[in-house]
Amino acid sequence: MFFGACAQTKSTKTYDTTNKEAYEANNILVIAIAADYDSRARFERDLANALKRSGTAAAAYYSVGGGNTPIDRDSIAMLVASNGFDTVLITRVMDSTANVKVKKGSARSQAIRMQGGGVNLFRYDYETMNNPMTLHINLDIVLTTEVFSTASDDKVWSIQIDLSRMETIDKAISKSIDSIIRLLKKDDIIGS
Repeated sequence: MFFGACAQTKSTKTYDTTNKEAYEANNILVIAIAADYDSRARFERDLANALKRSGTAAAAYYSVGGGNTPIDRDSIAMLVASNGFDTVLITRVMDSTANVKVKKGSARSQAIRMQGGGVNLFRYDYETMNNPMTLHINLDIVLTTEVFSTASDDKVWSIQIDLSRMETIDKAISKSIDSIIRLLKKDDIIGS
C-alpha cells in the first residue's frame, strides 16, 4: 500500500487565547529544546528565517544568546529586555523514536577476459563487487510549540505536532516549521 510509506504530519492546537483577544507577535525570540545542539540550532535558525519571510522580526536563541548556552528563565528575561522581544516561541521535543532497517546489497561478479592471445581465449578473471548497503530510516517525533507574551508572561497559544515516518531530521524540521508558520498565520499571530 503506497500510503503506508508516506510521511505524515498532524498538528493539533492545544491552547489558544487568541479567540478572546487579538494577539499579534512583532518580534519573536525562537527557542528550541532538544538533546542535540546542532539540530536545535538548525531548527531555531530555520524557524526564525521562516518568520522573517512572513514579515515578522525573529531571532534564534543560539544566535542572540551566545551559542550552546543553557536555556533558563533568567537568560530568556535578559535577552527579552536587551532585544525588545514581545514574544517568546518555545518548541520542545516531547517524544521521538527511530526505526532503522539495513539492507545489504548482494555480491555480484563481473567477468573480465584475460589478455594473452589464443591460449587465454576462454579464460576469465572474475572481479567481485558488492552493492552498497542501504539504510531506511523512519523517525517519529512529537513536538510542542508554545507562544508566550513577554508583556504579561502568559501563554497565548500552543500546538502539538506529530511527525511520523520522516526519513531525515532535515525533513522533520522542514515539515514542523511549515506547520507552525501555517497555523500562526491562520490564527493571525503573525502576518501573512
